[in-house]
Amino acid sequence: MKQFFLYIYTIVLCTTISVAQTPTQVQQLFDKGDYLVAKQQLQQLLQRAAGNARYNYMYGVACVETGSYAEAIPYLRKANPKRLPEVYPYLAKALQSAYYFDEAVTTWEEYIAWLQRKKQDTQTVDTALEKAKQGQRMMRSVQQVMVIDSAVVEKSRLFHALRYGEEIGTMDWTTSALQSTYYEDAWQQKRIIAQPTTTKNIGLFTTTLQFDTWEEPSPISSLNKEGTDTNYPFLLTDGITLYFASNSAEGIGGYDLYVTRYDTESGTYLRPENLGFPFNSPYNDYLYIVDEYAGIGWLVSDRHQPTDKVCIYTLALPKNRETYDYDSKPIEEMAMLAQLSSIVQTQTDKELLKRTQALLPATSRKESIEESYTFVINDKIVRRHPREFLSVEARNVALACRMKERSYETIHEELERLREKYHRGERNLARRILKLEADTRKLQTEIAEQKQKAVRLELEKINL
Repeated sequence: MKQFFLYIYTIVLCTTISVAQTPTQVQQLFDKGDYLVAKQQLQQLLQRAAGNARYNYMYGVACVETGSYAEAIPYLRKANPKRLPEVYPYLAKALQSAYYFDEAVTTWEEYIAWLQRKKQDTQTVDTALEKAKQGQRMMRSVQQVMVIDSAVVEKSRLFHALRYGEEIGTMDWTTSALQSTYYEDAWQQKRIIAQPTTTKNIGLFTTTLQFDTWEEPSPISSLNKEGTDTNYPFLLTDGITLYFASNSAEGIGGYDLYVTRYDTESGTYLRPENLGFPFNSPYNDYLYIVDEYAGIGWLVSDRHQPTDKVCIYTLALPKNRETYDYDSKPIEEMAMLAQLSSIVQTQTDKELLKRTQALLPATSRKESIEESYTFVINDKIVRRHPREFLSVEARNVALACRMKERSYETIHEELERLREKYHRGERNLARRILKLEADTRKLQTEIAEQKQKAVRLELEKINL
């Protein structure tokens, strides 16, 4: 019986919507904010008067308000903001949301000029213009990635749904309120925690395990800003490269993703870099995880998702970072690549796709990673995991040694990249190359010394 009444209700509703209404009635629907019904009625009006500026404006606004940004653009253009100034903000928003940033910048600027002539405040529009300019810059360097899978999940179950190996660490919510997260390294010795700061924002803190007790978390002051939430940390296994999300006003959306590196000389993190497109969007881009051994990344975003849902994009990462040639591609294609709106469009390297897909079922590569963490104590004793050390001091030295080895690998890769550029004629890199060469030599010496120290301390503990 319940299904019967639902069927009757659906027929009545569809019949009501299908009956053409007068322009006045459509205007009333529009003014009440009933954009979905108004949109259907406006389609009928536009069939009879396709050039009517008011109808085009209303239909474009209805598209914007219901999330159909690309569909809105031709109607709002036809409405012509120069004749109908209220078109400006909706056209600019539609263009910006569809990633047509060049035209969005022009439209915002024209709107600001109109507001200034009318002696009206432009503060809100100025902010929107800066966002559009940020997107305009980011479109020139869209990074090439390959999406091999995507899944929409409840945001609350995000960390249950992610399929990454335990060798890169663990992540989870810090509280049941699901407002912030933490990262813990694979050896369960270091944590980066997102938690409230003294200014009531969310900031990043770090803590280490000393003698089976976690130290009091200390703020990462260089990354925490008043009025800004800094959240969702992930630390690469090199121990120095940190990814995180921030809702800073400098970003393109709500939360944007950033990367920074720890400077061992100054003891602080360097100025963060925005990851750009396709990792960021006008929505909330929460988390970026990288398994550099497998060449797989995971991007978590709520772009184009209902409330409380997120999409997990699984990415195959090319060995070398490359960007698309903006000038050689149509803007429509670049917009799709920047938004990750078409998975198939990104799958250009079939061999890489096949190799990476084969790695996905094996979510843990613990055995091979532990083999690389081998410390030979004597002919009979080998430590393959920091927890195996009897000496707490030896364990900490071994961990520090492995972190330095990861740092060495990262610096060495950067050095090789700069050397290649230098040989192609970029002679201004000479000083930077010389500094990195000195850094690698210093790290090699420190690594050798720490290995010897870890072994010596463990032997001392064994012989007690």
